[in-house]
Amino acid sequence: MRLKNKIGLVTGGSRGIGRAIVKRFTEEGATVYFTFKSAENKARELELETGGKAIGFKADVRDQKAMDELIARIHKGHGRLDILVHNAGIAKDNLLLRMKDEEWNEVMDVHLNASFRITRSAIKIMLRQRSGSIIFISSIIGLMGNAGQTNYAAAKAGMIGFAKALAREVGSRNI
Repeated sequence: MRLKNKIGLVTGGSRGIGRAIVKRFTEEGATVYFTFKSAENKARELELETGGKAIGFKADVRDQKAMDELIARIHKGHGRLDILVHNAGIAKDNLLLRMKDEEWNEVMDVHLNASFRITRSAIKIMLRQRSGSIIFISSIIGLMGNAGQTNYAAAKAGMIGFAKALAREVGSRNI
C-alpha cells in the first residue's frame, strides 16, 4: 500500500500501459482519475475492477478546458493531486516525404502540447502542497528514432527534454 491515500491522474488510462498503471496504483492504495477518449466500455470495466478506486473521465487531452475542469474537480474533491502520469498517445506513422501537416500536428498535440498544458495546470496544486510526482511515458523511439516515425520520435524526445527541464524547475519543491 505504498500509495495509500494518494490521488493520481493518468491520461489515456483505459487501455494498454495506462490501464496497467491505473490498476497498479489502485492496488497500491491510490485513488486514480484517468482520461479516455473513446474506449468507454473499457473505462467502465476498469472502474468496476478497481472497486471505484479508479474514476474515468471522457475527454480529449488536447481540450484544455476539459483538462482544467478535471484537475479542478480532483482538487476540489480531494484537496490535492499527488501523481500525474502523461500516458495518452497516438501514432500517425508515415515517411516524412508523405507526412501531412495534420499527422505531424496531431502527434505533437497529443504527446507534447497536451503534456505541457496539463502539467502547467496541475503544477500549481503540487507547488502549493510542496510535493508531487509527474511521470512522462516516453519511448526508446524518442532517443533512437525510427523510420516512418519522425513525428512520434520528435514528440517523445520533446517529452524527455521537457521532463528534465521541469525537474530542474520544481525539484527543490519535492516534485
